[in-house]
Parts: sequence; structure tokens; C-alpha cells
Amino acid sequence: MCLGDQLQKLLLDKLPIYAITRPAVHSFKSSAMSDVHPIPWLPIVTLAGSVFSTACTGYFWFVKVRKEQPNLKSFLHEHDLFLGNGRGDTRGIGLNVNLIVANYSSLPNAIVGTKLAVKLQGGTWQPLTGVTCDKSAPLPLNISPLQTSLLRLSGRLTFATFDELENQRDIVGAYSKHYLAQPLEFQVELQSLNNRVESSQLRSVVKDKETTVGLRIAA
Repeated sequence: MCLGDQLQKLLLDKLPIYAITRPAVHSFKSSAMSDVHPIPWLPIVTLAGSVFSTACTGYFWFVKVRKEQPNLKSFLHEHDLFLGNGRGDTRGIGLNVNLIVANYSSLPNAIVGTKLAVKLQGGTWQPLTGVTCDKSAPLPLNISPLQTSLLRLSGRLTFATFDELENQRDIVGAYSKHYLAQPLEFQVELQSLNNRVESSQLRSVVKDKETTVGLRIAA
């Protein structure tokens, strides 16, 4: 018997075994795969995780953007009135106001301009003229993120003279009580970068006949 016949006989002898055992393996795999069932709630968990991740990203982005928004707030530290020049039928009263300006933003800011007004007895606001800043902290005043700065302002008020007020021992106090709302209220406008204006109304607190501190009230 030649070598080719021997190989053919060997293949024929092995073929029945291969034909029998192969379906058995396939049948075993099919039965094993049939026992595996998909998890019905897995897509829901995946979707919930994606939604939660997106919500967290949006929340932290919103907080970051909000903290970076310009946000300057003024607080009345102290103030004092002093006697100014009297010319004819007018009396000048000087006013010094010290403000604490807080930068609540996570970015730096700067004050480039200010306006100051005082509330009168009738409820209207009288602007101060000649408002200037102290030479030790001139404008523009740079404020670091989440920091405070002291802003010292000075200005003048002009009122019509009254002999009764002029004859008082405390002329400044007499004019203040006659013309100005009690306790004193101030309206402060701070012009910051990008022409943004922050307006605040501040009310003084009188203690032992001496104005020492102030409160910030809603504008």
C-alpha cells in the first residue's frame, strides 16, 4: 500500500469521530449561551450615570462662572461732617466718608470712578460736589480677588443759610438735623471695569452721640 492510500485511509478513519464530536461541542456551547440572560436594568443605570455626570459638570461650570462675575459691595466704615465756607445765603458742609469695598469675585477688579449722595429729609438724594479720593488710595483702586480695600471719599454739601442755625453752638449738627435724614443715609455708586456700576445705599449707626460704624441696606 502506497503512502497516499495510507493517508486516505487514515482520514476516513478519523472523519466519523470528527463528525460525531463536533455537533456535541456546538450543542454544549449553544446550551451554555442560552443560560446567559441580559440584565434588564443595565441600560437604565448607564443612562442615569451619564445624566449625573452631565449635571455635575454643568453645576460646577455654573458655580465657576458665577464666582467670576464682577461683584463689588460697599460697607460704611465711618464718616464725619465738618463746617465749610459760608458765602452770602449759602452754607457749605463738608463730608468725609470711609468705605470698605469688598470684591466677592474670584477675578480682580478696579474702581475707576465714584459718586456719592446724601438723603435729605424729604426722601430725595442730594449729590455731593467735588468728590475726591484720599491721596493715599487714589483712583483707579485695584482690588484683588476675594479681598477688601478702604476707600476714603470727601465732598461738599451746600444748603441755604438760616440765622437760627447759624447761631447754634453746633452749626454742623444743626444743619445736619435740619436738612438731612436721620440717621444719615448715603448712596454710593462705584464705576468698575467695563463701565459696570455698583450702587449701594448705606445707613449710619449712631452710638453715644458719635457716628462710629455703618450698615449696608438694600439699594
